[in-house]
Amino acid sequence: MYAPLRDTATIQNERLNEKDNELKFLQRQLEQKKSKLETTEKELNRFRNMVLLNPEKNTFYTQMTHEELRIRALNLVLKMRESSMLTKKKEREASTNYNKAMTKEDDYQKKVDALGKYMSISQKLADDLMAEYKRKYQSEAILMRNEIFSRLPENTEEKNRTVLGASIEYYELIINTFMFEAVADNLARLAMSLPQ
Repeated sequence: MYAPLRDTATIQNERLNEKDNELKFLQRQLEQKKSKLETTEKELNRFRNMVLLNPEKNTFYTQMTHEELRIRALNLVLKMRESSMLTKKKEREASTNYNKAMTKEDDYQKKVDALGKYMSISQKLADDLMAEYKRKYQSEAILMRNEIFSRLPENTEEKNRTVLGASIEYYELIINTFMFEAVADNLARLAMSLPQ
């Protein structure tokens, strides 16, 4: 009569041991993930310090006066905004064509096809703008941002806002048109913040 109770207790102990082993395994995995995360965060901070706080020495931009750098940055911003406006114009045209197709067509499949075409065009326009940024603007924007940033007095409102805001990373991580425009806006603000 006591044997089944002993077997039940043994089985429960074995299950508890299994659960303990599972918990220990998961705790080890969690510790490894935390360690990897800490290492990644250290690398990210090291990278940020290198890129954002240590301006490039002897670049074309370090030789410029504040006014020359401001004008150069604002000209780049103007070119970026022109690219953005052209993309928006093309997107509006695609949107207009889509709206016409949706009101004109009665066939459900044709409406679905029109939506697919519109989405494809919109995505291509955004992808093209991102590629243009990487090809034409990114390196110059980053170099100018870093140079302007190095010239701003410590504890200025613009320097604090840039460090605390996400826009400082947008220069490297542009993935959509909103971020593209945020870089242009940020660079314009930085340029206008240069001391006279």
